Amino acid sequence: MRFLKKYFFSIAVLLVAFITGGIAYPNLTQEVPIHWNIQEADLFVVKSLAIIIVPILMMLLLGTIILSKKIKSTESTNKMTFNVLNGMMIVLLMLHGFILAQGLQFELNSNLVTGVIVGITIILLANPMQKTKPNAVYGLRTPWTLRNETVWKKSNRFAAKLLMLVGVIILGLSFVVPNHMPSIILILLLFSLLIAVITSYKFSRNLHH
Repeated sequence: MRFLKKYFFSIAVLLVAFITGGIAYPNLTQEVPIHWNIQEADLFVVKSLAIIIVPILMMLLLGTIILSKKIKSTESTNKMTFNVLNGMMIVLLMLHGFILAQGLQFELNSNLVTGVIVGITIILLANPMQKTKPNAVYGLRTPWTLRNETVWKKSNRFAAKLLMLVGVIILGLSFVVPNHMPSIILILLLFSLLIAVITSYKFSRNLHH
């Protein structure tokens, strides 16, 4: 019971993915697209595989988190991990819904959907960065943030706010210029990463001077 309560949200999302896949299965086309290039779908799988690909990814993600919890960690790290897990489960559910919609032959712009999913993913992953403590996996990890906890806190708070802004911009532009989203996403992410790293270095220099 404790396990179910602890992972209730993630398990519920996983069940929703399986149930929606089962409901959609009879009406899916025999082959369903699961990957798209800039113009059109370029990878198809049989529908029996299409309905379980994302749920399997969800199970792998959940299993990885459960196994990682066996390693001793702080309460704040635990909370951050659950926030990231729940956010990623929501994103995967959205991806699952898009794949099913394609198999049901709904007319959807893949670039628009990509922009929406990426934008939401960035927002969900960036938000917990504001309160995370130095760790080996998550956050803005640079030589100077790992050497000093004050630099880590300032850098990750700045990077989190910057990435959330980028996520909102990507989300908005997805509805305005959907066909250009792959290039826009790449440029914005690289630009924000560069700004975050430079700002982090400045925090470190200011602290030591």
